[in-house]
Amino acid sequence: MMVEFIGSTGAGKTTVAAAVQRRLAVRGGTQTAPDLVASLVGLRPLARPFYRNLACDLVGLPFVLGSLGRQAAFLRFVLQVLARQPLTLQAANRVRSTLRKIGVYEIIQRYGGGRIVLVDEGTILHAHNLFVYTSQEWSPEDLDRFARVVPMPDVVVYVTAPLALQIRRSLERSDPPREIRSRNPRLVELYVARASALFEALVGIPSIGERVVRVDNSGDQRGPDGPDVERVVASIMEKGVANGRP
Repeated sequence: MMVEFIGSTGAGKTTVAAAVQRRLAVRGGTQTAPDLVASLVGLRPLARPFYRNLACDLVGLPFVLGSLGRQAAFLRFVLQVLARQPLTLQAANRVRSTLRKIGVYEIIQRYGGGRIVLVDEGTILHAHNLFVYTSQEWSPEDLDRFARVVPMPDVVVYVTAPLALQIRRSLERSDPPREIRSRNPRLVELYVARASALFEALVGIPSIGERVVRVDNSGDQRGPDGPDVERVVASIMEKGVANGRP
């Protein structure tokens, strides 16, 4: 079962994903997507994001090439969206990120087996890369088409928090995304607000919404492994069974 975590910068997506991983690890049969990719070539889990991404790029490339027929509509959509944006290094990185996400998706489909694979940077989250860090507005038609062609995980954990809290967390991050490293409050507020609106619109689309487990990460839980995480784990298992992936 493939479980993807989505949410705006500052929502606490990575924190919730780590807490869910710890709780699921007790049950066994759980692995993160980067760890699964690394295991295919005999590597231990990689701690640094740069090496995790590099491993996913290299190991995933043959799987991307083998899936070009299946994923052609998604690739075509991504390229058409990026073609409307200025030609920059960031745009080239988004193409690379698209290929990485497809490769990891295909690896999980083939080697995930009966385990639960947790994905922190997946295909649904890729909408953030395409539509948030840009001056161009997305349209409902863009999102409807995205939902039709995106490779779907079995469960989507949507992590939310109040907008003001997301902005504060984003400004306090020690490793902010490249686009907000200036820590300009107005720019951070703009991007966080755009991301929140984007994800609310996406989870309102039935083909995505039916897979969603919503998590309020307002910070009022009793620690990252509080009762809310237990509810999230139970909801993940319930959604997985409902979608035919026990």
